[in-house]
Amino acid sequence: MEDIGDADGVKARELVVTRIVRPNEASELSALEREQLRIAVRGYDEQDLDAEARLADDNSEESVRGSLEIRSIADEDGTPRYDAFTYFGDAGALFLTGTTEEAGWVGQGGVVLATPDDALRIALDVALGPRARMATPPAGS
Repeated sequence: MEDIGDADGVKARELVVTRIVRPNEASELSALEREQLRIAVRGYDEQDLDAEARLADDNSEESVRGSLEIRSIADEDGTPRYDAFTYFGDAGALFLTGTTEEAGWVGQGGVVLATPDDALRIALDVALGPRARMATPPAGS
């Protein structure tokens, strides 16, 4: 297992990505995901728009269509912990799994948590990046 840490020697927690989706239509989202999307992008541009507006195929500044990625992130044991919504490559929000409670945000400098925790911040930075550890799918799936 790779030892992941930052310059201060803080050892990151192990997190795994259990799901990645890149929806382009509001119909691809659950009711909860629609609300999470509304909250996530509202934090970016302060506009309270629904999922249809956020995924509109109209090249508007309000739309995140084509850049939205949703990742489900779990502890190493597979317990779901976070729903991550990222868009435009360097912006987004983190929710406690299955809720609209924001646990943190994603910006150009990485993850910022609502409650500071360096080990968790490092682990989430990794889980949201190209080196994310993906959960192994069950046999036969």
